[in-house]
Amino acid sequence: MIGEEWESDWSLKSHLVASTRVSSALRRRQRIDDHTWFVANMTWERLGYRLGRQLIKAREDLKATSAMLENLYIQDNGKGTKFTEAYFDIQLELQELYYRENR
Repeated sequence: MIGEEWESDWSLKSHLVASTRVSSALRRRQRIDDHTWFVANMTWERLGYRLGRQLIKAREDLKATSAMLENLYIQDNGKGTKFTEAYFDIQLELQELYYRENR
């Protein structure tokens, strides 16, 4: 994934190729540097909005997951008892043990 960020960055600069083809190396570097700073500033300006949207989505997911878990707690687990947090802890331990032993 690390290489993809650079490819994405250069794809944002692709429009500069034609306009800098007849420029000097110094002018070309300056244009690329200016564009890099512009993109960096835009990223910082939008960061609050993006984080806010992620927080809203995380809260929605938490609410939905909590509702599903509460619904599961009132159901029978097939052994004549209800699902509990302790039941899920035991299941998690058994699953981890199984994967450790069967690598």
